[in-house]
Amino acid sequence: MTWPRDTGRTATASLRSMTMDDAERLASIANYEELSKSISPRGSFPYPYTVSHALGLIEYAIASATAGVAFHFGILDESKSLIGVAAITKLDRENDGCEIGYWLGKDYHGRGYGSSAVSLLVSFAFRQVGVHRVYAASFISNVASVRLLKRLGFRQEGILRQSAKGDDGYADEVIMAMLKEEYEKSGIPDSGR
Repeated sequence: MTWPRDTGRTATASLRSMTMDDAERLASIANYEELSKSISPRGSFPYPYTVSHALGLIEYAIASATAGVAFHFGILDESKSLIGVAAITKLDRENDGCEIGYWLGKDYHGRGYGSSAVSLLVSFAFRQVGVHRVYAASFISNVASVRLLKRLGFRQEGILRQSAKGDDGYADEVIMAMLKEEYEKSGIPDSGR
């Protein structure tokens, strides 16, 4: 999947399924403490992040995609180098909804890759998975993530006060969501898959 549209920062991402061959690169780009602290729930993303952690994530990604309960993709830059992960999780087939999550290696922040990758992921969720509602939970302190979602057309639904416990105490999370009819009007292109 690629989104050839210019994101305004010249970065174009693509998504692909991950393989065991991605484990070393995945461990390398995921091994920074700020990432561990920015992913909800706190403590769910280890630091230091090792090849063993990466292999576990890839095994889980393959098994969950096979079962049709979640979809994890590697985010690739223009040179097809792995730079992050985007996922559809908490797939609720009864209510036609899902949660999305995403992260980038620290060297790839602020360059448009996140917007491009999340656009592809949202398109995949609505077009291929067939959901009616996509949501994301982000720590309220993760201003860049909340801004990215708003820019793509997500709407804030609420704040989960002190919903996540971490080393620094409790943190608030903001819930952002997009409905299928909002996606249709958003200008986010079809993923082409």
